[in-house]
Amino acid sequence: MAIIEVGGFKFLDGITGEYIVVESDRIVDYMEYINKNRIKSIYLCNLYYFNKEVDFLQQCNFIERLNITSDAIKDFSGLSYLHGLKELSLNEPKGKVDLGNHMDLQSLSVEFNKNIVGMERLKNLKKLSLWNYKPKSKDLSEISKLKGVQELEIIKSSINSLNGSGNMVNLERLKLGYLNQLCYIDELEKIKERLKVLNFESCKKIVNHEYVACLSNLEELTFNECGNIQTINFIAKMPHLKKFIFMGTNIIDGNLQFCERLEYVAFTNKKHFSHKNFDFR
Repeated sequence: MAIIEVGGFKFLDGITGEYIVVESDRIVDYMEYINKNRIKSIYLCNLYYFNKEVDFLQQCNFIERLNITSDAIKDFSGLSYLHGLKELSLNEPKGKVDLGNHMDLQSLSVEFNKNIVGMERLKNLKKLSLWNYKPKSKDLSEISKLKGVQELEIIKSSINSLNGSGNMVNLERLKLGYLNQLCYIDELEKIKERLKVLNFESCKKIVNHEYVACLSNLEELTFNECGNIQTINFIAKMPHLKKFIFMGTNIIDGNLQFCERLEYVAFTNKKHFSHKNFDFR
């Protein structure tokens, strides 16, 4: 995303909403501008923010969206002023971040580490994205209390099962990527009626792919770069499935006839497959 300048102030271009890019050497100017124009989205990045703290947020405590990628910040206590914060995005924080102070938070994207505390108290959270999530439990039990979450994304994690996800009764979209230890996905049966979109990317140790057949209302399924799947005959038991993508994944029996009824199919062509990609165009 490009950073553009408008009226002497920097903004993020190309994303939803109006994010102003605060420059730490012009805090006073930016605070005046933000308050005058009631701008509710702030971006703090390595290029322009070099302060070790974010105490200036006390002067604009109506902020609703905050994106922080600046490595300079060590003290995040200034976040406590943002009582109405709805969206927060954080690179791996180098200081303590107490999320329990933000009960209205609806969307959280974070590169996880031990400095993140209080996440389990975010009862109003609807969208959660975790990078480098390494819980002691090796599953999702530590976030299972977040029953309001509708969209969950976990990228690069040490989890080996989805235990705990069954308690997230409102989950509709689940994206899992680069989970090198993930083996079993049978926990999904507990949310089989709610889940609409399921995406696996580079999860090559899954041994029970066929368990997705229990997801009676699933509309979109992805198994990209997921090693070998013995057969995809299980999709015949998924009446609402419309979209199936398995780029870079090998179907051992090669039988793709079960895809013929779907609205969209995409895969990497292989000699032993019964169909080619163009057969589904």
